Amino acid sequence: MFEISIDLTYQQKTGDAPNPYQWRIRIRNKGVEE
Repeated sequence: MFEISIDLTYQQKTGDAPNPYQWRIRIRNKGVEE
């Protein structure tokens, strides 16, 4: 199975960032043991 967690954080920076939203996507594969 794949575990996908998406975090959305709002940045209050005006003029610096083209998009006010920062996306963080983490994909973990639980089928493989490291």
